[in-house]
Amino acid sequence: MSYYLNLSEIRVTDFSEENINKLYNSGYVFTRIDKGIMQQTRSIRVDLEKFSPKSKNKRVLRQTNDLKIEIKKLPLPKYSWKIHKMAKEFYNFQGGEGTFSASKIRTIFCNPEKNNFDHVVIAQVNDVIEPVGYCICYINSQIVHYSYPFYDLNYAHQKMKSLGFGMKLKSILWAQSAGLKYFYMGSIVSEQSKYKLQIPGVEWWDEQTHQWSSDIEEVKKRLKKTLQKN
Repeated sequence: MSYYLNLSEIRVTDFSEENINKLYNSGYVFTRIDKGIMQQTRSIRVDLEKFSPKSKNKRVLRQTNDLKIEIKKLPLPKYSWKIHKMAKEFYNFQGGEGTFSASKIRTIFCNPEKNNFDHVVIAQVNDVIEPVGYCICYINSQIVHYSYPFYDLNYAHQKMKSLGFGMKLKSILWAQSAGLKYFYMGSIVSEQSKYKLQIPGVEWWDEQTHQWSSDIEEVKKRLKKTLQKN
């Protein structure tokens, strides 16, 4: 059963970088619900000044050496039905039927007036003509919110098992090289999201102290408590 920690929900009308960055720095993240809707959660981010790939990260980068990413602005001019087909199959597998509808994917990619996200990461490999993965993002001059990744499950299973993590690490490296400050990765509220703690420079929004914390053992304890409740 999926679980999400929604501490507070607001609708913003001020989309200035200063205001959005202030909200992200207070544990809020953009959602796909509607334009301007942000939710406060146990957010997790990477301080890009502190990021340097360690052994596990380097291994994944080697395993995905042929993987290249490109960052493009939304709306995507050459949108294809293959994109929402891939997304729907991915999220049906991850979260069950109806987790992420094809129409919502199409809206995010094609209608900036109805969604909060303005960029997409496109992942490609040399031996495949079509992209093998995407991630919907919000990006400004200071932050990236790497929000809704999806990829070709068959390709990942047969040829590149670390495809998803490889996309994320290469996106972090891109953000670091672009001089950005933080790389937000959604929330850390379930055991399934524990892999995010393997990334150097990671910190999480402590909903009890209302501060950012780098105490990895403490957040692991909270994940265990959530698992026991559910």
